[in-house]
Amino acid sequence: MSQSKAKRILWLINHKTLMKAEVPLLEGLGYEVFVPKIIPAAGFRSGCVDFAYDRGLSLPTSDLEHLNAFDFYGSEWTLDIERIINTHFGIAFVRPYTRLKLLQCLRRFAGHVTFRAFGNENGGCYSRTLGREVIDLIAARGSRFSFAAGYRQVAGAEAEFLKRRSVYFPIGLDDGFRIHADTWTGARKCFLAIIPDILSGHMAAAAYRDLKEHMGHIPHIIAGAQLIPVDDPSVIGFVTDSELLGLYRNCAAFFSPSRNFRHILYSPIEAAIVGQPIVCYAESLLGQFIGNPAWGCAADAGEAASLLGRLVEGDSDTARGMILGQKQFLEGFSAEACRRAYAPALELMLVSAESGAERIIPIAPCDLVNLLPEEIGEPAAPDEWIDFAAPKWPQSIRGIFGISWADDWGRWSEGDRIVIEFARPLPRHARVTLVAGTNDENADRPFAVRAGAASASSRLTAWPWHRRQVQIELEIEAGISILEIEVPHPTPTPNGRLIGLGICQLRVENRAPPETRNPEGKAPPISQKRKWWSIGGMGKGG
Repeated sequence: MSQSKAKRILWLINHKTLMKAEVPLLEGLGYEVFVPKIIPAAGFRSGCVDFAYDRGLSLPTSDLEHLNAFDFYGSEWTLDIERIINTHFGIAFVRPYTRLKLLQCLRRFAGHVTFRAFGNENGGCYSRTLGREVIDLIAARGSRFSFAAGYRQVAGAEAEFLKRRSVYFPIGLDDGFRIHADTWTGARKCFLAIIPDILSGHMAAAAYRDLKEHMGHIPHIIAGAQLIPVDDPSVIGFVTDSELLGLYRNCAAFFSPSRNFRHILYSPIEAAIVGQPIVCYAESLLGQFIGNPAWGCAADAGEAASLLGRLVEGDSDTARGMILGQKQFLEGFSAEACRRAYAPALELMLVSAESGAERIIPIAPCDLVNLLPEEIGEPAAPDEWIDFAAPKWPQSIRGIFGISWADDWGRWSEGDRIVIEFARPLPRHARVTLVAGTNDENADRPFAVRAGAASASSRLTAWPWHRRQVQIELEIEAGISILEIEVPHPTPTPNGRLIGLGICQLRVENRAPPETRNPEGKAPPISQKRKWWSIGGMGKGG
């Protein structure tokens, strides 16, 4: 593998703010970077396309034209695209915005794959949502895979197979934004919060309710694009970059409602650069970075409301102390801090890219149970529902794939189907009971439940936290142990998921009459007494 090929990066991320910071840094370290020119039309709010980086590429014109015309987010790689990528690129950066994109890199790219991890919701981790196929492909790559954690706290939550492949690759902010440093005036006597998708995102709805309950009496503005209009004059919806900058400069304070201890949005970092005092929860990752109650870290909602009230009323001493203290955490997001971390991490990737095989050689599949032993719990008790938000799978389950992290009601589907692999065959005459719901895009659309050749469909109309129950009966061939639930219309979300159905609980029971199960009338042996299999979620999370 030539040096020029090894030092060329396929950057399959397209995040607008990160692109402005990370791609120039990679170029400054001597790497050429290609960024896709086609991104999803819906649901990718932070997405961005920029042809400017093509000027730094030394690719044949025809190959660059092929890459620019290809949809990396929605299409399987053609043989021509695979040839171009493996001829000219040594490293690929990818985030799991779509499962298809990740799988294509893992299966068909001969170089080093760098999984860019920005942190999941509380209690969630990538190890639990990747699925058996992705884990097997990661294992097959050996040293040609890195888990590039944007924050040091991210890798600590993962299973050992990702921790071993972890590198620290911090998330930076374009230094060009620093021309707006220290321009805050606080002239508008209100605080600013950014909460997108209030009526279409469960966590956003919880943050909105928390704000209204505890801080609603203080004048405020809530920005952020809304898929469903919110009947609240304080919610102003989408704002342009220049409008947002004006809010940073003029609002008396910025409130971060997040309690997430593994992820930070860009907006409070930008606000702090402008000089706007930030109020956040001490338990959040932002609170961990700021680290001092006197600098805006509130222990609870009441304390946050008290701080915001003083700032809106014009308490200049409080504002001055917070602004000075908060400047200290900004250095970690600077270009220089990122450059210091990127250089050694890229050297490791470069060695792998230069010495890697030209094609991926599959190895025996990993044992998911061995990789994630903490996910397998005790056998499920008879006649007992198991919640998808419970901390462990019962032993009757070998694996569940195509689901996202846990919420307090259950889990969203992730991709076009949920696949449930049981430890033993399903009953021949099965009744599948689901407590579930759907997002608006999948409401009242038929979804199929399959086991081998058997299939039936049902519909859902309410959000999952309303907990509607449906039952489906299947006549299943002997020996089938996999149940699939097909998602009619997987829908992109701003945090990179493809959701559709939300599952709270599931049960599969044998609906055959007792005499057909034990025609001789004898008591069934202990190994046959359990007549249904039920499944539960992994990891309590937000």
